[in-house]
Amino acid sequence: MAGRLAVRRTVPAPAGTDPARPEARPPFRERVIGPVRANLTWNSMPFRHAVRIATVVLPMLGGLRLLHNPYGHWLAITVILTLQPYAAGTATRAIERIGGTVVGGLVAAGIGLFFTTPLLIAAAMVPLNLATFALRAVNYTVFLGLLTPMLILLIEQIIPGASELGAAIARVGFTIGGGIIAVAAHWTLWPSFERNRLPAATEGAIEAHRRYLGEALAALGRGDAPPDAARRAAGLASNNLEASISRALSEPARNRHDLHVAIVADAALRRIAGRLVLLALERDSIGTCDDRVLADWADRLERMLGGETVDDSWPEPPATLADSLQRLRAQADLVLAARKEGVDGAA
Repeated sequence: MAGRLAVRRTVPAPAGTDPARPEARPPFRERVIGPVRANLTWNSMPFRHAVRIATVVLPMLGGLRLLHNPYGHWLAITVILTLQPYAAGTATRAIERIGGTVVGGLVAAGIGLFFTTPLLIAAAMVPLNLATFALRAVNYTVFLGLLTPMLILLIEQIIPGASELGAAIARVGFTIGGGIIAVAAHWTLWPSFERNRLPAATEGAIEAHRRYLGEALAALGRGDAPPDAARRAAGLASNNLEASISRALSEPARNRHDLHVAIVADAALRRIAGRLVLLALERDSIGTCDDRVLADWADRLERMLGGETVDDSWPEPPATLADSLQRLRAQADLVLAARKEGVDGAA
């Protein structure tokens, strides 16, 4: 807690806000109602995901009430917790949940063979409970593998005479059924595949770093402070791109050209951002340099990141910046080559 509070004191408040002045905070409508209204559109992925869950779960709950099955709620819980906004996340969560539940059912059956009295079962639940929640943040499959026997043993304590085997079979069966329903729902109800968003995420990251590069070199030439806002925007764009790449790799069908371009661009952009940060840290030792030469390099590098091929008549860089500028040029050339390969591959 002390560490988190120290970070909160160190990180400055966003521009235009002052935590000490409540009147400087945006009004309640803007902070709460504004984002909600902004997502009430079919173009919003959270909105489509909410509609998908409601479309699947509401009829399911009605059907489960008619069945009067004491374990039927496990089906609805599995569908709700398995359905994710992204197709790759839904499939991964379904595999994790089904695998963990099956293993947990087997563990529960083994415990039931050796712990036959209420006192022994209660004693077994103590270490099982501790291990379950200790490993919750470590691995979701392991967590469910320990949670399932705990629930089954708990049911036997709450409902005297309840069959451990029947509860285990119901748990496994409803979990498998819920996982299948969740995956089928995502693939049939307004599916959202990462391969369709990956090119936009790649272009967004390249554009953010192109702006960062131009502002950073311009600030370096003028002797101004580094552009922190552009640096943060570039870092956020890289984080979003890497998350998109991770989800695209988990999908069974993917565009290899787009994926290759995204991976190469992400690595090159990270190096560009690192070099710009290094220049900002070493600007006192760089000294003065010709603004026109630096502006020419910045213009050429920005055009390369924008997908334009430039001639080889690069101006002679300042001695103190020669190595850094050549490294930036190499990474920009790598991004340009990857983009051209992606375009040719798509054609």
